[in-house]
Amino acid sequence: MNILKKCFWRLVYFNNPVKYAKKKGVIVGTGNSFVDHSCFGSEPYLIKIGNNNRISFGCTFLTHDGGRWVLDRLYSEESPFLKFGTIVIGNNNFIGCHSIINPNVTVGDNCIIAAGSVIAKSIPPGEVLGGGYQPNLSCEPRIII
Repeated sequence: MNILKKCFWRLVYFNNPVKYAKKKGVIVGTGNSFVDHSCFGSEPYLIKIGNNNRISFGCTFLTHDGGRWVLDRLYSEESPFLKFGTIVIGNNNFIGCHSIINPNVTVGDNCIIAAGSVIAKSIPPGEVLGGGYQPNLSCEPRIII
């Protein structure tokens, strides 16, 4: 029985990535399209994806930072350095292939994220960006590529 269940969910995963994401615990709105596989990390229940988004293949949603492992060993007498956070994707966005979205990030509505981007800070609505997102210090350009 367990083998049949695993085979069933593998078929669902390969044929319908949105259903698979929901089964893993990701909160997914309506009208979304995932192009092939995405990685939702070990805490998929911390990820919320709005409506009408297109997420390309190979995207990674990281809900925790494993780098704290080193700090826990250096400073074992102090409190642990835990970093867990939610990821919220708004509505009507495109996330390019192999993009990485880090913990505590919110992507506003109507954003385009280029392939291979690393998103470490929240993105306001209407942004088009690529590479690593840095906060706009000069308030001049709205397109970061």
